[in-house]
Amino acid sequence: MKIYVDTCDYFTDLISDNTQFNYREDIQIEVDGVLSPLNFLCYLFLENENKLKTKARIKKDIKEQYYNIAEHNTIVENPDEAEILYILVSNINFFRRMDEYKINKTILSKLQSQKCKLFIDIPDDGWFASKVNKTLEGLHEWLDTNNVLQKNVYVKNMNLISDKRETEINMITSTINSEVYLRNIPSVPCKFNSIDKLFVNYNRVVKSHKLFLGYSLFKNNLVQNSLIGFSDKYIEPNSIGKNYTEFNYDFNVLYNFLKELPYKIDNKDIKYLDDQGIIGQVIEYIDYERTFLSLVSESTCDDGVLYLSEKTFKPIAMGHPFIIMGATGSIRKLKDIGYKTFDKFWDESYDNCNTYKERVERIIDILLFLKSKNFEELISMREQMKEITDYNFKLFNKRIKDYKLTNKNIL
Repeated sequence: MKIYVDTCDYFTDLISDNTQFNYREDIQIEVDGVLSPLNFLCYLFLENENKLKTKARIKKDIKEQYYNIAEHNTIVENPDEAEILYILVSNINFFRRMDEYKINKTILSKLQSQKCKLFIDIPDDGWFASKVNKTLEGLHEWLDTNNVLQKNVYVKNMNLISDKRETEINMITSTINSEVYLRNIPSVPCKFNSIDKLFVNYNRVVKSHKLFLGYSLFKNNLVQNSLIGFSDKYIEPNSIGKNYTEFNYDFNVLYNFLKELPYKIDNKDIKYLDDQGIIGQVIEYIDYERTFLSLVSESTCDDGVLYLSEKTFKPIAMGHPFIIMGATGSIRKLKDIGYKTFDKFWDESYDNCNTYKERVERIIDILLFLKSKNFEELISMREQMKEITDYNFKLFNKRIKDYKLTNKNIL
């Protein structure tokens, strides 16, 4: 295919030894006062406690976002030759500010006459087409304003139910980006004969659903017997106030839970990593070998979104049992993909609950049931689960291998 990439040269050309960077509160970067309409996120520019990368590395990292299509397609500089306009979107604000997007006039004319297709690639997170953030509505409005047919547009995104929205846009969804995102995948499933904790649970950016989960674990005395990472740095400002009455928080319990933050696993600190952007990609093997199961805190529970991030696939890659605190239908979607889950061992009807408050309450019941068992019983149960965990481990590795062999990442 002949691809015209909406180039970022105008932005990278600003970068010199005298470049002034401004790190905005909405985690975007201004370069010499210019904010890219493609909304490049700060991770492309920053590392280690907001230290700036070198200018050479910044240019390299931005341009490398296009390596997949460059490897398997012809990138053309002349828009007259283009069969596809390719836009890589790394930030939700692109759809909120599409009226500022200065599209090439030749390309726009070709889109209007259906001589060229628009391909929008959103390689991270599942926020597109949420019913809350109006991203799909913003794209619809831009297409209508510019007389571009919805059916001539393709959006590759990680919201696995984006195709359920009312639209003629072609939605391309998959979990494969989350699966191949992991770096240090083990060659064999983890051992489970040294279990000394009930579960492992990671929480970094603390949204409302994670706050309620942490509070509920604390309230039910499930923190002490588990490996829990819970940040005090990344709590979203509205997480505490939002839904406070609806969730019927006990003020004293909530206060004591927050007072104990942060929770660190064996006093490990994520700051030891050379690049903060790879935190999600790294698997801590020992955390899985010491625990009976993974309690996955997924990134979002927004209405109209079903997103399975690398958080879900870490336990699968480790051959570890899991419970997912995510969107309604997360377990069902995993089964649709081909993975097996653990309904033989506990009630997975939590997956069908309409609110994350209900899901958390059902999950707490499961954890309390498991907490009542001694470690010998848990190890025996894990032995019975081995058929499932081994199957998932093999399927995970097969999917990654097939992806790399068949180039499923191309347009």
